[in-house]
Amino acid sequence: MKSQDESQNISERHTLMTLRELSAYLNVAPSTLYKVVVRGEIPAVRWGERRQTVRFRREAIKAWLDDRDSLQHINDLK
Repeated sequence: MKSQDESQNISERHTLMTLRELSAYLNVAPSTLYKVVVRGEIPAVRWGERRQTVRFRREAIKAWLDDRDSLQHINDLK
């Protein structure tokens, strides 16, 4: 049986964030973040008939931020 910490850890890893939630988390405008999504420069999950629904896996975003100076790159787009 999983401990509460393990369950919370798993839940956090698999949490999907909306564009607005991620923009608040990164402190950038949603429109700026959307530009990065369209260019494929940020890990995103897209689905739907025309792949218009976009979500972000919290764990993937954390790794993306750790991998490079991603926030500086996003801020350069403003």
